[in-house]
Amino acid sequence: MTETLQEFLQRTDIFFPERQIKEFPRVIDLEKGLSVSIVQRLEIVGSTSSRTVRPGYMKPLFGTLSFERVPFIRNIKDAIRFREMIGGFASKVLSTKELVRIITNSSTVTGSYLSEEGIPYLDISVETSEEQQPWTLRLDRYECRVISSILGRILGECEFP
Repeated sequence: MTETLQEFLQRTDIFFPERQIKEFPRVIDLEKGLSVSIVQRLEIVGSTSSRTVRPGYMKPLFGTLSFERVPFIRNIKDAIRFREMIGGFASKVLSTKELVRIITNSSTVTGSYLSEEGIPYLDISVETSEEQQPWTLRLDRYECRVISSILGRILGECEFP
């Protein structure tokens, strides 16, 4: 089982005489099966003369954006494009006539406007170049706004290349 950052900091048997960077993977659920994985990092600077440890927090690294735990975006720039697509739909600036495509190394994410019984939806579909089944997710404006907000806060904290 992987140790979390909080568990690591509560340990008393930590001693590193030299500088080390410890990494702690974390998955954050968004909504509707979407999740984002990040790697939290902690710089440990020890001392050879005493058993004190000075932790220094580093910006986390973006991992993946996933649907039902299957990654479809592996690059922070593409994750920002995805956030802008759903945020654009939530704020009514996304075109209702044209598709929005995000082409990554392993998948193509397509967003399109769909109206059903007078209610607007963002229809997100993903086709992967790997042997995974393509999938579709339908979000209303409120769901897009919530996911965009949470994802924006996470991406804003991550280290940008």
